[in-house]
Amino acid sequence: MEQRYDAVLGFIRDGFTVTEVAIKFGVSRQSVHAWLKRYEEGGLKALQAADPNTDGPATPHVPPVTLDAHAPPAPPAVRTDYAPLPPDPSLS
Repeated sequence: MEQRYDAVLGFIRDGFTVTEVAIKFGVSRQSVHAWLKRYEEGGLKALQAADPNTDGPATPHVPPVTLDAHAPPAPPAVRTDYAPLPPDPSLS
């Protein structure tokens, strides 16, 4: 909540643009616009209410993918036991 209030003050009191506020606080411009609207409509109390559209992560949580039992086997390891090359006569 403090971050939202500081962002709103940055715009209203300090005269920063929405883009500058968004960059400073590491949020989207849309989030700043939403916070400004909420502050105008309901003051600090409105800023305290969580908004899933502007307060959560940018991407939803996705559970990790489990490997299918019928997945193909992993490729074989790269061979590293080659015989050394003979000396190059052109370098002598």
